[in-house]
Amino acid sequence: MGVITRRTQVVEAPIGSPLPLADLVAAQRPVIFRGLARDWPLAVAGRDDPRSAIDYLKRFDAGRPVVGYTGAPEIAGRYFYSDDLAGLNFQAQRVSLSAYLDAMAS
Repeated sequence: MGVITRRTQVVEAPIGSPLPLADLVAAQRPVIFRGLARDWPLAVAGRDDPRSAIDYLKRFDAGRPVVGYTGAPEIAGRYFYSDDLAGLNFQAQRVSLSAYLDAMAS
């Protein structure tokens, strides 16, 4: 496996002025936009507490099923193949958005 020798550029999202998108696109390199979403409604709700973020997202539940992916705590958020490569280390299930969010919160 190769060694990563350069760091990804971090750009502080300017407040009240546009991002230098033309320059960033022309550079053709990955960029992290730090603070870009700080004032988005979901981010604001999530800073209050997780339940506020869930309540915000539930407003968009249109009643159609979504695919929710869940894995055991042992996978630590790393969705991948099972150890024996015979399957996956997570499950996919069609559920309502509200039910999925409630399950994540419990």
